[in-house]
Amino acid sequence: MPVKIGSFEPLSEAEFTTLRQQKGRKVDPAMAALLDEIATGRPVRVPLLDGQSARGLRVAISRAAATRGLSVETLKGDGFVAVRKAEKPPIRKSGPGSSEPGKRRGRPPKRQEQDAAEIASLQDLAAGES
Repeated sequence: MPVKIGSFEPLSEAEFTTLRQQKGRKVDPAMAALLDEIATGRPVRVPLLDGQSARGLRVAISRAAATRGLSVETLKGDGFVAVRKAEKPPIRKSGPGSSEPGKRRGRPPKRQEQDAAEIASLQDLAAGES
């Protein structure tokens, strides 16, 4: 559906700045307290609430920790998520087929010399048939 604009009006820089300051990120006090505890280096057990998935909680904690510059390790338990501060950032797993540097997935590009040789051989065949 296309966007429809009924009207618009100028806005002062002061009003814009005021809106920007109001928008500031809302930090969940419970998440802030959890990250403070994790920063001490002690492992923490975070119980899952009704309807909450372990994966969602793990992702939320990892993202919040990353914004603070913390690296964390999270594990799923029976009805809880265990979290602790990691000493080094996690190593990203490489995808399938990316074991060789410089290799790309998908169809390889055609080579110019191969194309030229194929064209020459086709021209020779065509010339021989006439």
